Amino acid sequence: MNTPFKDRSAFREVFELYYNPLVNFIYSRYVKDYEISRDIVQSTFGKVWEKRDSINISTSIKSYLFQASRNRALDYIRSKTDHAIELQDDFRDYDLAEENVDIDARSFLIREQIVEAMKGMKPKMKKIFELNKFQGFSYEEIAADMEISKRTVESNMARAFAILRDKLKDSEIFN
Repeated sequence: MNTPFKDRSAFREVFELYYNPLVNFIYSRYVKDYEISRDIVQSTFGKVWEKRDSINISTSIKSYLFQASRNRALDYIRSKTDHAIELQDDFRDYDLAEENVDIDARSFLIREQIVEAMKGMKPKMKKIFELNKFQGFSYEEIAADMEISKRTVESNMARAFAILRDKLKDSEIFN
């Protein structure tokens, strides 16, 4: 498969589709800091745009972006010193998210409240919810990964939503 990033509008669509799941993935698995997670993902997209003419994607776009972001996060972990400055330099010319600042701030607040509300979930349910909502995996992918039935995934998601609805019913953001 060749790169889907030949024009700006296609790139923007991919950015908008995968930005939040990638930030959540990096946050939950690697750095536990939303700001750094956002920098890493923005930097990843910056590099992809920069190298769009030479990138040849042999997997799905989703897999490619998750792997590229993971690699970038691991690079960050290996070299924490002065890394924030490097990320800013890498992404300085790429202002893709500027129009979505309010949306991103709201997304951050929503994500923060959901993460807090998830603390009462059982570990298996929490993992299933995170894989689906934060990392973008389908029910089928989760079932295969965790070696459980799709029905088990569905019932855990239903219970997770019930827990979140109960814990977040008084939240100003969700009302």
